Amino acid sequence: MKTLTLRLVKILAGLVVTLLVLHTVLLVASGLALRNARNELRAAGRPMAPEDIIPKDIPASDNAAPLYESAFALLKSETLDGKDLIHALSTAAREFLAEPESDEKRETLEAVLAHPATVQALDLVAQAATRPGCNFNLQYDLGPMLMMPHVNGMLTVGRSLSARALLEARQGAGNQAWPTLETNLRMADALRDEPALISTLVRVALHQNSLASVRRIAEEFPPDDETTAHLADWMNAADYISHYLLALDGERLFYGEWAFQKFPVWNSNEILSLLGGGGPNCGIWLMDLLLRYRPARQADYALYLRSMHAAAQQAQQPYWETGRQLAPDLEFPWYSAITRLILPALSPARTRMVMLQANARVTRTGLALIRHKTAHGAYPATLADLDPQFLPDIPPDPFTGQPLVYRPEGDGFVLYSLGENHTDDGGTEETKDNRDSKSFDIVWRMPR
Repeated sequence: MKTLTLRLVKILAGLVVTLLVLHTVLLVASGLALRNARNELRAAGRPMAPEDIIPKDIPASDNAAPLYESAFALLKSETLDGKDLIHALSTAAREFLAEPESDEKRETLEAVLAHPATVQALDLVAQAATRPGCNFNLQYDLGPMLMMPHVNGMLTVGRSLSARALLEARQGAGNQAWPTLETNLRMADALRDEPALISTLVRVALHQNSLASVRRIAEEFPPDDETTAHLADWMNAADYISHYLLALDGERLFYGEWAFQKFPVWNSNEILSLLGGGGPNCGIWLMDLLLRYRPARQADYALYLRSMHAAAQQAQQPYWETGRQLAPDLEFPWYSAITRLILPALSPARTRMVMLQANARVTRTGLALIRHKTAHGAYPATLADLDPQFLPDIPPDPFTGQPLVYRPEGDGFVLYSLGENHTDDGGTEETKDNRDSKSFDIVWRMPR
């Protein structure tokens, strides 16, 4: 009996020693992986502390944010026909942009734009757009609980400015339409220094709406040289990736760092709530234990940092070389609970950025074609024949790296990027029927 007991004690002691050795090896290995991941980011020049990217304070007289906030608050405080004015404005603008030929949609938009509070709010926005800086003083230390109430207001006002510019053009007031669009582009640019992915995506949406209106208005009122030069500057700004890189750094420093620091002190119920579940769940409890195990958490943290680093590296390379998928060599093993939960949808976000690049390049090239016709009496036969004084360097299609597709058509032209599917769909424009299949191009079809 004593011999059996002694044997069991030795076995248990050996098992404990083995587990301690294994734990030590895992702890050291995961710690090294985390340190190496951080060193790789540091060596690549990525910011390593929140204070490196938090927007700096600016003088009150230079800050556009208070004027924007006042405009949004004014629209939210008023009603029209029993609805919040901001909701009525958003709906009217969206429906008019979808059907600008509809008299009903036009009259509805005119009524909302004529509301005294709308007039005052848009005047505040115009004033804000002239200020050199914008800082909404967000509480980045809140991590995923960060509140960003201004983005909804910007989306609504941006849509309304695009709609108003198109309405002004259709009413024959092209001299008013272009300044209205420039106000919209300036408002979009106010988000350039916010290190958050949602701010970048809102900025993309604002630019996309503006570029669509630029093309529509140019068909009726071709911009003069000065206006074209201003528009080209804004389109060049939309083409830069620096703001997307800033957003990736913000996701890592404000959301990722927060998550890996907070998860170890959460309990199973809090994790279950975050994941949207309810009631007992053994899987969540097991995850809770896993998150509290330091080697697994460190290995997961290293994987997250490597994923964000890969996204930043990929963003700095041409899309046609890297493709849509984020770092296909990175796998997500069973222990990567936090990374799976918090890693943003980076591939779709990057695709949206490239869609904006394509729209900006198509629009900038199209404006140069219009100026060429004004100067020479006809559109060039090919992009190679485009007068270089109007566009010294013709930008490539960001999806393929090849020249944009261009051909004169009737009295006008067709100009397009092949878009996400990398397929020449003959200048087919996006509709609700082909949106899911991606079988469309990014097109400017100029009728004359």
